[in-house]
Amino acid sequence: MTNPWDKRPRQPIGDDNPHDLWMAVGKALSAWEQLEEGLAMIFGQLVDSRFGSAQIAYGKLSSPQGRSDLLLSAADWVLAGRDDNLLDEITRLSRAAGNFSSRRNEIAHGIVMGGFAHGRDLGTYLYPPEYNSRKLLSRADRLAFVRKHGPDKYEFDFPFRPMEYAYVATDVTYYGDQFRELAWQASDLAYRTRLRCGELFPSPDKSQEPAPPPQSSNQQTN
Repeated sequence: MTNPWDKRPRQPIGDDNPHDLWMAVGKALSAWEQLEEGLAMIFGQLVDSRFGSAQIAYGKLSSPQGRSDLLLSAADWVLAGRDDNLLDEITRLSRAAGNFSSRRNEIAHGIVMGGFAHGRDLGTYLYPPEYNSRKLLSRADRLAFVRKHGPDKYEFDFPFRPMEYAYVATDVTYYGDQFRELAWQASDLAYRTRLRCGELFPSPDKSQEPAPPPQSSNQQTN
């Protein structure tokens, strides 16, 4: 793995107990939603949403890329030239979330299942359903793999079907830990964004506002 969001290589033997995978999946997805909540909170602070309306509007965008674009546009408009360090932190966090989003989708839409192949117990994995052709290797990829490694290696690496990923509980736990760390960063950034925006754009002190002009005798009569 070059980057922390890269696909982890398939383990030769899956988990003995599917409950370990189910638990890891639940924890990982919960951590991801905490991350999404933190990103929405940052956006709400940037647009000075007092009643949570900005977070609701932010969540209406179903595309992760659309939400990221919205957040980064708001951050750039508010912070560029005023606090470039905070802007850089928000940008890095948003991009990291985007990089991990494919792993989140694999975890959310995978199937926990085990089985036997070639006379051996393969254990339990989380892998893509057969209908999800985007997560199965193309015919060209399969042929290239066979030419490079041979048919025996192909049969060993892809005992169920030619899938792009097959995770065990430790893989899902690893990604869940990454999601949780990003969620913590998002919560911290939301707090610091609120403080910084308060410094940059202080709310007017109504106690210091000039008193309204006195009413004329005609106005008082009316």
